[in-house]
Amino acid sequence: MLGRGYISTSRTTMLSPEVHKYVKDNNGSSWGTYVRQGQHCCVRGYISTPRTTILSIGCLDTKSKTVFKAKKNTAMEQEQSKTKMKGVALVLFLFVGTSVTFPSYRDRIPNGRKVPNPCKGSTGNWEGVGHNILIGGGPRNVFGKDFASADFKWTPELCGKDSDSDGKTNGQELGDPNCTWTKGGTPSMAATGHPGVCEPMDLEACKTASLHEYNPLRGSNTAQTKASLHEYNPLRGSNTAQTKASLHEYNPLRGSNTAQTKASLHEYNPLRGSNTAQTKASLHEYNPLRGSNTAQTKASLHEYNPLRGSNTAQTKASLHEYNPLRGSNTAQTKASLHEYNPLRGSNTAQTKASLHEYNPLRGSNTAQTKASLHEYNPLRGSNTAQTKASLHEYNPLRGSNTAQTKASLHEYNPLRGSNTAQTKASLHEYNPLRGSNTAQTKASLHEYNPLRGSNTAQTKASLHEYNPLRGSNTAQTKASLHEYNPLRGSNTAQTKASLHEYNPLRGSNTAQTKASLHEYNPLRGSNTAQTKASLHEYNPLRGSNTAQTKASLHEYNPLRGSNTAQTKASLHEYNPLRGSNTAQTKASLHEYNPLRGSNTAQTKASLHEYNPLRGSNTAQTKASLHEYNPLRGSNTAQTKASLHEYNPLRGSNTAQTKASLHEYNPLRGSNTAQTKASLHEYNPLRGSNTAQTKASLHEYNPLRGSNTAQTKASLHEYNPLRGSNTAQTKASLHEYNPLRGSNTAQTKASLHEYNPLRGSNTAQTKASLHEYNPLRGSNTAQTKASLHEYNPLRGSNTAQTKASLHEYNPLRGSNTAQTKASLHEYNPLRGSNTAQTKASLHEYNPLRGSNTAQTKASLHEYNPLRGSNTAQTKASLHEYNPLRGSNTAQTKASLHEYNPLRGSNTAQTKASLHEYNPLRGSNTAQTKASLHEYNPLRGSNTAQTKASLHEYNPLRGSNTAQTKASLHEYNPLRGSNTAQTKASLHEYNPLRGSNTAQTKASLHEYNPLRGSNTAQTKASLHEYNPLRGSNTAQTKASLHEYNPLRGSNTAQTKASLHEYNPLRGSNTAQTKASLHEYNPLRGSNTAQTKASLHEYNPLRGSNTAQTKASLHEYNPLRGSNTAQTKASLHEYNPLRGSNTAQTKASLHEYNPLRGSNTAQTKASLHEYNPLRGSNTAQTKASLHEYNPLRGSNTAQTKASLHEYNPLRGSNTAQTKASLHEYNPLRGSNTAQTKASLHEYNPLRGSNTAQTKVSLHEYNPLRGSNTAQTTASLHEYNR
Repeated sequence: MLGRGYISTSRTTMLSPEVHKYVKDNNGSSWGTYVRQGQHCCVRGYISTPRTTILSIGCLDTKSKTVFKAKKNTAMEQEQSKTKMKGVALVLFLFVGTSVTFPSYRDRIPNGRKVPNPCKGSTGNWEGVGHNILIGGGPRNVFGKDFASADFKWTPELCGKDSDSDGKTNGQELGDPNCTWTKGGTPSMAATGHPGVCEPMDLEACKTASLHEYNPLRGSNTAQTKASLHEYNPLRGSNTAQTKASLHEYNPLRGSNTAQTKASLHEYNPLRGSNTAQTKASLHEYNPLRGSNTAQTKASLHEYNPLRGSNTAQTKASLHEYNPLRGSNTAQTKASLHEYNPLRGSNTAQTKASLHEYNPLRGSNTAQTKASLHEYNPLRGSNTAQTKASLHEYNPLRGSNTAQTKASLHEYNPLRGSNTAQTKASLHEYNPLRGSNTAQTKASLHEYNPLRGSNTAQTKASLHEYNPLRGSNTAQTKASLHEYNPLRGSNTAQTKASLHEYNPLRGSNTAQTKASLHEYNPLRGSNTAQTKASLHEYNPLRGSNTAQTKASLHEYNPLRGSNTAQTKASLHEYNPLRGSNTAQTKASLHEYNPLRGSNTAQTKASLHEYNPLRGSNTAQTKASLHEYNPLRGSNTAQTKASLHEYNPLRGSNTAQTKASLHEYNPLRGSNTAQTKASLHEYNPLRGSNTAQTKASLHEYNPLRGSNTAQTKASLHEYNPLRGSNTAQTKASLHEYNPLRGSNTAQTKASLHEYNPLRGSNTAQTKASLHEYNPLRGSNTAQTKASLHEYNPLRGSNTAQTKASLHEYNPLRGSNTAQTKASLHEYNPLRGSNTAQTKASLHEYNPLRGSNTAQTKASLHEYNPLRGSNTAQTKASLHEYNPLRGSNTAQTKASLHEYNPLRGSNTAQTKASLHEYNPLRGSNTAQTKASLHEYNPLRGSNTAQTKASLHEYNPLRGSNTAQTKASLHEYNPLRGSNTAQTKASLHEYNPLRGSNTAQTKASLHEYNPLRGSNTAQTKASLHEYNPLRGSNTAQTKASLHEYNPLRGSNTAQTKASLHEYNPLRGSNTAQTKASLHEYNPLRGSNTAQTKASLHEYNPLRGSNTAQTKASLHEYNPLRGSNTAQTKASLHEYNPLRGSNTAQTKASLHEYNPLRGSNTAQTKASLHEYNPLRGSNTAQTKASLHEYNPLRGSNTAQTKASLHEYNPLRGSNTAQTKASLHEYNPLRGSNTAQTKASLHEYNPLRGSNTAQTKVSLHEYNPLRGSNTAQTTASLHEYNR
């Protein structure tokens, strides 16, 4: 057979001239491939001498029958030929010898000696079944590799696999279709094909990759092509070459997801897998423990959150979210949104027109330039010189935020990092523990939040979300949305227009290019070279995020990282513990909330929110909205037309300048030199925020800090423990909020979340996913099958045992002996959380109140300044985060979250989550299966019975008689919260409003300035936050969150979560199984009915008629949110847009300043990750990771993985098997229909007419995007 060219010992097989020429042209190589044009040829190999060429196989044209003609040789030539033929004979002997051994292998598979030759026109058998060579030997083919992986045995798995991807299983091709053959037996039929060669070779199936939905434990998924939806979630498999327009969901333990191409949605979340080469226009979700996500190309959304991965080279027009533990995210370029939040990373040189969000523990964020929104919230960083027309949110513990330039929003919240030189028009969110975020370029939104990673060179116009533990996310290309979240995998080469979500523990996500959304959040990974116009989210522990350029949104929140050179027109979020954020210029939003940082010279036209415990915020001038709610603070010199919200314990609010909203809540930090037109949110424990100038909104509520020189037209919220807020200039918002506690003796089978500054996390046992994000802590001996996340400032987390999730983040408290199957969250200032009984989640957060007698099956959340939370028993989720409380004795299989300043959390027993964070209150006798959240200033929370979550946090109110199965959160200044009945969580926090009659199974959160939230009905989540609006008639099974300044939210019915935290309001008669969250200044929250979670937080809008089974989150300044229907999550956050008529099975996220969100319908999985949203009610058997600044994550449904990491949100009511992730800044999302994921985040627009199966990323300054239809992923982030 001249075309086949097999080896023969009896004669020499000659070649056709064309093959001879091919071999000659290839210099007689030992091996090669010859493909004749127009024919199916597969010359696999040949052996060549000057006189002889022996082909192993070929599928050449059978018409080629030319033979080599022997020529007469000279004697010398004959002698040379003899010598060389001896070598050939030796080679032939070796081949023949090898072939002799093959029969023993062929006898191990059915019909092993009768496998037909697959070459077209050929006859006979293929002897080397597992090899590319007909007679065997040499490289293995795909079946040979699978056979070797099966230890050379015929197994049911190998039989049922389609190795060559031709649509027929190996068993079908080898004559064993039922996989019953055993060695020595007779196959049921003859072999029909070759299991290692795709055949017939001329079929399209053998030319183009298929759409494989692949979710094995350790399998692989290769060459998935365009317009496919790939859901891939094996333990250690791989997902490769998924092409454009696909939705790839990849979540194995240690697998990989490679080469997913453009226009795909790739969700990748293995433990240690990888997700590689996902191409343009895809959504890649990648969240392994240590994986990698590389080469995701332009226009993609890359979400990358491994433990120690990296996310590199994500290019222009992408959204890069980067949150590894120790990764890096560097060089994210212009027009990107960079969110960077590693523990110790850095985020540097983010350039003009970007939104830089920077929040590392000790990083730095410097030189963020004009037209940016800088949010800066490190523990001890600094935020200086943020210039005019910016909104700077700065919340580090002791960091600084300096020189953030004009028109940018820089959110910077590392523990001790810095955020430097973020350039104009970018929003850089940077929140690593000690990382850095550098050179993120113009017009990008880079979200970067690894523990210690870095996020580099993310290019223009991309949104890269990167959140691995220690992975990397590199070269994700333009216009893609890559969601990448394996445990330790990798996600590489995901190309343009994809959404890559990458969240492995130690993976990497590299080379995601321009116009992508890269989410990168590994523990120690890196995210590099994400270019202009991207959104880079970077939050590693010690990573870095560098060179993200102008027009980007950089979120940077490492513990000790830095974020440098983010330039003008950016949004920089900077929240490190002791980092700095410098030179963020005019027109930025600076959120600054460090413990002891500084934020100075933020200039005119900023919104300053400043709310420390004892800080000061003085001289807020004309035309500002100042919200002021301290225990004994003062609010001086707030001038005409302003509303200043001020809620420190004993602080002051000084010199916040005109037209800015400065939120300042550090422990003892400062916020300096943020310039005009910025929104500065500053809330460190002891920082300062000074000189915030005209046109800002300053909200000031620190513990003992100060907020000085914030000028006219600002709202300064300042809430640090003892910080100050200085020199924040016009139009900035600085938000700041950190801790100091310890979390001890949480036992087996728990998921422990621990992120202190200097704490430790010990004795968590084998087979766990341990996410550890402290400043200087340790993570030891985490026991089997647990995810332990530990993030307190200086606490410890010890002896958390198997199958529990213990989240511990106090300032100096302790969390001990939390018992099995509980999640104890404890965060009071100086309280204690003791003896919380089984199956309860007690959240308690009053200033000096108490929370007593909450009985079994409740969720008790308790977070007062100096209270206590005792006797919460087994099977509860105990969340405890007081300033100086304690959380002890939480036992095995619990999730204990402990984040007080100096409190303790004691004796919370098995299977409960008790969250305790009052100022000086106590939380006692909360019994099994309840979550009681109690956080008033001096109130009390008593008699909350079984299966409830009672959250109570007023200044001087009380929360009494909340009965079984409820979560009642109550935090007004002087209100009361009474008679909340079983299974409800009532959170009420208005200034002087009331929250009454919220009934069972609802979560009503209400937080407008002067609005109201009424009649929210069952199964809905209504979030409404306008300045003076209202939110009414949201029906049963909803989450009603209502927090206006003077609104009302009443009559929320049974099975709701009622959160009530007004300054002087009351929260009464919230009935069983509800969580009602209510936090207006002087309003009330009424008539929210059963089974709903209604979140309402507009400035002056309204939220009405949201119907059953929906999660409606609404947060505009003056809009309304109406008629959101059953089982939907509607999040709406534009500046002045609207979000209407979103139908069933959609994720509708709506959070505008003055828009509306209406008619969103049922049956969706809603993951919510806005600046201040919540998402609750996710049910049993789920892995719920929740790490916002001020949110909660409850009741997540069975067998789902809901990952939620916003600054102030929660993630609730996610129904079975869907993951909807939404992270806009202030957009609207309207008319999104069933089975869609609608992500909408414009500044003042709407999101309209996006059609089915599309990924719509919309981020203009004042555009609109409406009417998004069925089965679409609509992401809107301007």
